[in-house]
Order: sequence, then structure tokens, then C-alpha cells
Amino acid sequence: HLPRAAMVLKQGAGRLIRSETDRGLLVVCDARLHTRSYGKRLFQALPPMRRLRERPWPGWQPPLMP
Repeated sequence: HLPRAAMVLKQGAGRLIRSETDRGLLVVCDARLHTRSYGKRLFQALPPMRRLRERPWPGWQPPLMP
């Protein structure tokens, strides 16, 4: 399942940023990307981008999942 997850994450980022002038915010709200061994491999599948581990701006909250 890991190769599929890496592909889906990379495709999602690619749909967000299609040209050098595009801007976007990719939010991954799954702590397992930092706590599990496979998280590093998933992040390596992403294109180069600025990465933050904290909230992107004061007061930001991740969306609640149903």
C-alpha cells in the first residue's frame, strides 16, 4: 500500500502546483508521517517545496474529519 500512498500524495501535490507561478498549501494532518518509519519515504515522494511542521499561521486549525 505504501507505493500507492506515495503516488497519490505526489499526484495531489502535482495537481495543486502546475506551473512555477502557481501557489498553494498542501496540508497533511496525519502525525504518522512523522512518527512512523514510512513517513520519510512518503515525504521523499513529494516535489521540492517549503515544509513546515507547525501551524502555517496563528490560529490555524486542521479540518475535522467526520
